[in-house]
Amino acid sequence: MVQRYTSKHFDTEGFYSLPVPAPFGEFASYGFGIAGFRVMAKVDSRPFPTEWGTFILNGSNTLRGFFVEIERTLEFERIAQMMVADHFRELERSPHHRPEG
Repeated sequence: MVQRYTSKHFDTEGFYSLPVPAPFGEFASYGFGIAGFRVMAKVDSRPFPTEWGTFILNGSNTLRGFFVEIERTLEFERIAQMMVADHFRELERSPHHRPEG
């Protein structure tokens, strides 16, 4: 299943991420970003409900999906956590950093 990222703050077309576990309803799945799209890959063998058929890519030459705000995704949350951690590592390496205490 594919979703198109939207954002009021970022150009989402340059957004890429590694797959991360991302629950999709009751299904075990992973989500990742590539070129402004969010891809949800179901990794269990249970079939999707028939009403979702038009949104499934397997065997289809038509792409249908939803729009999702990138800031509301698990992938974005994980990237934000990494950026904050990296920022603090850089601060600690700074010659002007004074340890608290």
